[in-house]
Amino acid sequence: MKNSTKHATKLKAVLKKLKAAESVLPAEKDPVTVLAFAFCAWESTTEKALESCRKLRDGLVDWNHLRVCKPSEIVEMAGFNDAMKTERARRLKSALHAVFLREHETSLDSLADMKKREARDYVETLDGMVPYVSSFVLMHSCDVQGVPIDDQMRRLLLEKGAIDESADIAEVNAWVSRQVSSDDSPDVAARLQQWADQESVRLAKELLAEQKQDAQNRKKQVAKLEAEKRKAIQAAEAEARKKEAKKTAKAEAAAKAEAAAKKAATKKAAVKKAPAKKAPAKKKAAAKKAPVKKKAPAKKKAPVKKKAAAKKKAPVKKKAAAKKKAPAKKKAAAKKKAPAKKKAPAKKKAPAKKKAPAKKKAPARKKAPARKKAPAKKKAATRKKKA
Repeated sequence: MKNSTKHATKLKAVLKKLKAAESVLPAEKDPVTVLAFAFCAWESTTEKALESCRKLRDGLVDWNHLRVCKPSEIVEMAGFNDAMKTERARRLKSALHAVFLREHETSLDSLADMKKREARDYVETLDGMVPYVSSFVLMHSCDVQGVPIDDQMRRLLLEKGAIDESADIAEVNAWVSRQVSSDDSPDVAARLQQWADQESVRLAKELLAEQKQDAQNRKKQVAKLEAEKRKAIQAAEAEARKKEAKKTAKAEAAAKAEAAAKKAATKKAAVKKAPAKKAPAKKKAAAKKAPVKKKAPAKKKAPVKKKAAAKKKAPVKKKAAAKKKAPAKKKAAAKKKAPAKKKAPAKKKAPAKKKAPAKKKAPARKKAPARKKAPAKKKAATRKKKA
């Protein structure tokens, strides 16, 4: 223990102030009964321990029956009503069962034939054992030096500054036992037990308040840890979302860049291929348009139609021919009618439907006035007829 010398001085001062007391034991002083009584007195009072031990002894056929009972049945049978009732019943059952497994009966009579060290090892290694019970049994049944210390006594000694606050029950139990001689151990143990009995009510209230405070602190700590955990999870999720957003943005940018590259490539390919494809088209267009231009002269055959028209109108002219003086007038009439035949250009609407180049060449067809010589032929024809 830390500052052992300082605490030893304070412990001696505390023990001197305590009133003298005698050890209290059950009527039956066999080791198993002492073991059961020690568990009943652990974190309790002597009076309650005596009453609980008596109830257990009366309610059982023997102690062997207790090891097969349920902890809840032991609590009800003994009348435990403190905060340690379930823990006390469970540990008592476990210790008696361990004794049965070693001895094949619920008996500790073999301790009388053991040496002190062997007896200490035997008792301290029983299942469910605590330092207070082991020291109590060894001191009263095996005459082994030791002072039973439970949490009540540790709290009282800590209030007086007789022990270090960092020391646990096992350390305090061993240290106090070394500070007291073997002859004084029973007396010191009785004084400490009497002191704990007197302060038990106050200690129980303080312990209950501390337990409530500890529970609240644990809840706050758990809530804080859960809040931190939630924050960490939310931060991780937010970070994951950011990373995912960055990945998607990069993927979209890469997709857009790839699409743009493909589009540019297709445009380049189209630009390269366009001249080769369009050149034949122009040639074909030229080839198609060329015959149209060549066919334009074929339209000069229109005079044939005009001749037919002239032939149809000839009978009308023959009446004029009956008059001998008509020739001079016929020339004038022929001259006058010849322009009338210029109505043929009205039929040029058909070429208008064709491509513009054909229309541009229409003025060339105005050479028809040169055909005004036709009347001379007609004159010759009329002359031949007259002849």
